[in-house]
Amino acid sequence: MNRPSYPSDLTDAQWTFIEPHLPSIGESTFCETVSRRELVNGIRYVLRSGVQWRMLPHDLPNWRTVYFYHNLWAKNAVWERVNAALVSEERERKGRKAGPSAAVCDSQSVKTTQKRGARGYDGNKKIKGRKRHIATDTDGNLLACRTTPANEGEREGMKPVLNIVKQNHATLKKVYVDGGYSGEPFKVWGKTTLNLDVEVVLRQDAGVTVKDGIATLATSTPTPEEFTMAVSLARTGGKGFKVVAKRWVVERTFAWLLNFRRLKVDYEERIDVSEGFVYLAMSCILLTRLFA
Repeated sequence: MNRPSYPSDLTDAQWTFIEPHLPSIGESTFCETVSRRELVNGIRYVLRSGVQWRMLPHDLPNWRTVYFYHNLWAKNAVWERVNAALVSEERERKGRKAGPSAAVCDSQSVKTTQKRGARGYDGNKKIKGRKRHIATDTDGNLLACRTTPANEGEREGMKPVLNIVKQNHATLKKVYVDGGYSGEPFKVWGKTTLNLDVEVVLRQDAGVTVKDGIATLATSTPTPEEFTMAVSLARTGGKGFKVVAKRWVVERTFAWLLNFRRLKVDYEERIDVSEGFVYLAMSCILLTRLFA
């Protein structure tokens, strides 16, 4: 590169890993007029900084070219395949099998802009925009992502995600979800359709309500743990972050993704382009871990 580097640029080791997973630009490498590495650097710059495409620095390829190839590669699931390869590499680095046996699922609603494209209103979160449905392994590595209008329910939005994970990883047997996925129909669907054991993991303070500093338990015969939780909630007014076993890893993954400014708001007109940014963001995280 005949220019100063940006913090979002690929290192030589990172480029060596992902280069085989990218399609060629022209009919042959001889026809290529733009460096694929610089195209990826341009896309990563937009993802990390959150700038508009037209504000891409002039020492990177023309913004129209970068925009075109990101859209094309997102549509053709290139970033999804790059992420899958990195997840397998990361799991093997930790001495684990490439295919996970358990997954953790959740969704996140984000606002959209005034651009055209599918969107809806999430009445629970009071957000007009889109909803990201993701599944991770028990380390928080992204296994699959699908984006829908925010008014789509968690259970219906998660079904295609689990279909993808099961198709890619026949070893998957167990899925952990929160109370938004409770109900026998979803559990039965998981068991009969994908042979998955769906476990709903609730917060320890489930069934405890706090009003005016007084905690009320749903049961008249609480266990010692439930009583201790009620006392703790009464002291804090029911506020504060609560770590939930097994589910916290997917919440941490959402926090990782929001470090990329382009993902704080969904700016994309096309849903597949939006999903491509999510896969690319997770790929950036894993590339840094594996090839810092």
